[in-house]
Amino acid sequence: MPDKDAVNTMDSNTREFLAEKAREIRIGIIEAVHSASSGHPGGSLSAADILAYLYFKEMNIDSSKPDMPGRDRFVLSAGHPSMLDYSLYYLFGFGLT
Repeated sequence: MPDKDAVNTMDSNTREFLAEKAREIRIGIIEAVHSASSGHPGGSLSAADILAYLYFKEMNIDSSKPDMPGRDRFVLSAGHPSMLDYSLYYLFGFGLT
């Protein structure tokens, strides 16, 4: 069971780092939706903090080793927040071509 007080025990540097990553994710979402002149930014924007925490703090992922055995995977089955995925993968270092 997750620690209810985890955010209170997280050091300020980690909290600031994750807040900056969430901000960068949101910027990527807004830029992508604007560039496409299409999209549903609401769901993506609202989940940025959660995914920043998971990807940059909790999950066992190394973008330089995408086939790493035992790496964690996150599946987002909803299509509307796909810009969240793209922004996050870009920031995390997964190349998008």
